[in-house]
Amino acid sequence: MKQTIKTDCSQHCYGNEDTTMRTNYHTHTYRCRHAGQWGDEEYVQAALAGGYRVLGFSDHTPWKYHSDYVSRDTRMPKEALEDYIASVQALRAQYRGR
Repeated sequence: MKQTIKTDCSQHCYGNEDTTMRTNYHTHTYRCRHAGQWGDEEYVQAALAGGYRVLGFSDHTPWKYHSDYVSRDTRMPKEALEDYIASVQALRAQYRGR
């Protein structure tokens, strides 16, 4: 059985000629300040409409640097972390098995 692998930053298709599982493990939300402005559920719905079986959220979470540097355009503010975790966990439960 020949296995085919196609990859880029937005989609990973693993499988063979008979079965392909479309997955995306690299989804950023508005919280990390450099992605689109969609809500979390809109990403899930778009992934389902596109035939994806797995969607992984991978925002850049808050990080305390060992200097005065503050990331203003790539990491979510620490105040957004609790909502991010709650949202992703709720969507995982809501869409499990789809």
